Amino acid sequence: MKVIQTTLHHTNGTELPAFHLPEDTLLFDIETTGLSADTSYLYLIGAVYEKEGTLCLTQWFCDEYSEEKEVLVSFRDFIRSFRTLVHYNGTGFDIPYLNKKFKRHCLSYEIAAEQTTDIYKLLLPFKKHLCFPDFKQKTLEVCAGFSRTDTFSGGDLTEVYAAYAGKYRLAALTGNTEEADALRYVMLLHNHDDLLGLLYLQQKTRLADYFAGTLTPSVIKLEQGLLYTFDFPLLPFSISLTQNDCIFSVSEKETDLLLPFYHGELKYFFKDYKNYSYLKYEDTAVHNSVAEWVDKEAKEKCRPATAYQKKNGTFLALPFGKPEQNEILAKRNLFYQEHKTLPAYVEYEEGLICDRHFIKSCFERFLKK
Repeated sequence: MKVIQTTLHHTNGTELPAFHLPEDTLLFDIETTGLSADTSYLYLIGAVYEKEGTLCLTQWFCDEYSEEKEVLVSFRDFIRSFRTLVHYNGTGFDIPYLNKKFKRHCLSYEIAAEQTTDIYKLLLPFKKHLCFPDFKQKTLEVCAGFSRTDTFSGGDLTEVYAAYAGKYRLAALTGNTEEADALRYVMLLHNHDDLLGLLYLQQKTRLADYFAGTLTPSVIKLEQGLLYTFDFPLLPFSISLTQNDCIFSVSEKETDLLLPFYHGELKYFFKDYKNYSYLKYEDTAVHNSVAEWVDKEAKEKCRPATAYQKKNGTFLALPFGKPEQNEILAKRNLFYQEHKTLPAYVEYEEGLICDRHFIKSCFERFLKK
């Protein structure tokens, strides 16, 4: 087994941006000879982490198939000190693969899903809004500003590793390691670029921080509505989404959420409409206990669409598809222009501007599935 350790200062001859990782966070990626842990081998694991202010890369490489367990043990011991493991679609492949290998080699260790962050899963809700040919890491990392040197796919490297295993054994007999070294370089470079691409995506995907509650937007009260802003992108690509007149947008420099105002008259609809009567001339609904004093020709039983009272004021549009199911709004009256017609509105009050639960709920309407 070879353990290759390097520091990351440059990528493709260009100085690496001023990226920073918490010292309890590690990015990892694996290379295997196939998709099944039962019928293939793990031959390379790479990890990026920060130590004493410097980004470091460690790669564990199997010179021979028989070194798989040694690589697993070394990687297991290394990651014990890290709290969060970051990956791209590792939930679907890397983690189940590694856990099965740990078990096959009788190693009492398992990577728990709750200790990992899957960049793929964080970004997946936006897939349907993007015109990308696919949602592979290589496709998204270009949006994040990363350009690869590596030209191979993981599938290509299966044959490269098979050739390396033969050349490595031959080099042990002849002493000529040139061909084996060249093949190993290709595999290490691919893993290196996978990890740098992941690093770019991780640095420009701030959703995990947002969901953890460590990010708070600034807010500006504009004539057209409330504008919540982060002065950095939450996503590694630009996007603009509209839901019920509310606009969520991400550019290269910032993230914005605009909740528009509505000035005028809206209707509040009673859910228990059978307990109300519609007054034809007043164009409003009143409780049956009051309506019993009104002439019969001036009233009628309420239908869902006529069980309303009107109110003039300033209201704030909501991005929710079914706002009545949102626990943050459960105790607030919701207003509409017409029955079952979105958007829904809440009456505007100054306290909404800095209501953290309300803001979080509005953002997550766009950030989650």
